[in-house]
Amino acid sequence: EFDEANKDRKEFVENVASKDKYRLALPHLEKFVQLKSDDAVIWDLLGRVYSVLGMLDDAKNAFEKADKIRK
Repeated sequence: EFDEANKDRKEFVENVASKDKYRLALPHLEKFVQLKSDDAVIWDLLGRVYSVLGMLDDAKNAFEKADKIRK
């Protein structure tokens, strides 16, 4: 039981740390797409960041913009 609790705690801390990295990246990606709005790869990356952060409407919009650029 002790090992399982430590494993759960470690996974929680890693998840929070990972989300913090996404939160830190978000304003940079948002600024980049303003400067270079025709880059599908960055729109995809922005969509993934939004998804991880639970911003699902924003993620959908970013993925749709990436798809439009590719067409």
